[in-house]
Amino acid sequence: MAAIWKCPECGKGARAPQRLRRNDVRRYCLGCSKTTGLLVERETAAAKRRQVAGREKAAKTRARKARDRERERVRSEVVISTDGPVNVVRQAEKWHDRLPALAGWGSSRPDVILRHRSDGSWSGRAGRCRVVLSIGRGLETATIYTLMLHELAHTVAEDHHGKGWRRIYARAVRQAFPGITLERTPKGSKYEVDDQVESAIRDHLNGGGGKVRWEVKESA
Repeated sequence: MAAIWKCPECGKGARAPQRLRRNDVRRYCLGCSKTTGLLVERETAAAKRRQVAGREKAAKTRARKARDRERERVRSEVVISTDGPVNVVRQAEKWHDRLPALAGWGSSRPDVILRHRSDGSWSGRAGRCRVVLSIGRGLETATIYTLMLHELAHTVAEDHHGKGWRRIYARAVRQAFPGITLERTPKGSKYEVDDQVESAIRDHLNGGGGKVRWEVKESA
């Protein structure tokens, strides 16, 4: 099927089949090529439409992939609390880097991994190099912050839930939430210590006891 191949420089056309070999002389405007010193390729209206459509499709594909990457990033970092989205990973990393209680022996920042739960429960585990936080949707922000600081204290404490860990935990809470009053070494089981910390953080957040230090929120 024949088509009109037009030069983009001078607009002159030549009638030729729609599909031409790359070395077909009819594919090029010889006059403009001689003037510019470079081969000037003619194009058909159909080819131009395909080119524009290809660019638009490629742009849409790039935008879709960018949205997918952002959704995956948010899912891997953000949990929805009763107060809105909280970037758990970035918050934990910032606290680890900036709170003196969590400085440890100058060790590098641990990997913080967020796992989502559907049943509204929460748990965590931590070592020197890794913190895993399993958090359900719709928990109180105070509960989430308590879990984060509990596990971050494990990254530098020498004991498990002993006096060393309790002192580091309480110190980190006081540094993260200036104005909170908490014993230097909270007493009771680890669950009772968590209850004390969560209650103090909740009162701090609800009572306007000052802002969270270096708080990281994810915009909705």
